[in-house]
Amino acid sequence: MSNYPLQNPPIPLLDGVRKVHWKDLCVESERLYLRPVEISDGDIIFENFTDEITRYMRPATPTSVNDCLSFIESSQVAMAAGTEFVFAICDRSSDEFLGCAGLHSSVSNTILELGIWIRGSAHGGRYGREAVHALYNWGKERFEVEYFTYPVDRANIPSRKVAESLAGVIIEEKRTPTQNGGELDTLVYRID
Repeated sequence: MSNYPLQNPPIPLLDGVRKVHWKDLCVESERLYLRPVEISDGDIIFENFTDEITRYMRPATPTSVNDCLSFIESSQVAMAAGTEFVFAICDRSSDEFLGCAGLHSSVSNTILELGIWIRGSAHGGRYGREAVHALYNWGKERFEVEYFTYPVDRANIPSRKVAESLAGVIIEEKRTPTQNGGELDTLVYRID
C-alpha cells in the first residue's frame, strides 16, 4: 500500500465510479470484504502497521496514531477525487480488520497500481492473494485499464507469489528509497 504522493498530478479514474459515493464502495470475495478506510481504523492500523510489515514497503512505520489518521484523511480526499481507492480488508464472517489494499492511479488513468498489506497475525492465510484478486477484478470491471502494476521487493516472496498468481510479469527492476531511510530492491510486475 502506498501513502506517498503520486509522481504526476492525480488523474481521476472513470467517472462511472463517482455515481456511487466512495464511502459506499464495497469489494467482496469469498472470505473478505474491502470497504473504504475510515477514521475509526486509525488505532488498529497503528497497532498492526509495524516494522515487520513495513520492512518491504515504501511507507514508514507510523510513530503515532496521528500518522495513521493523516494517511486515512489523505486517502479519503483521494477517494473523493477518484484518484485512488484505499480499502480496509475485513473478514466477512467476523468483521476482523486484516489489513489494507489500494488501487492507485500512477502515470495515467489506464495504468493502475495495486498495493496491499496484511497484519502479521493473519499472514499465511492467503488473505493478501484473495484481496488483490478481488481488487484486480473490481478494477478491471470498472475502469478502462491498459494494465495493472504491482511493485514488490525482490526478497518479499509471498507478495511476489501474489503478483505471479495473476500471471504478473516483471517489467522493471529498480532501487526504491523508503520513508524509513532504507532502500528496496523493487520488482515491478505488469498484470494484464
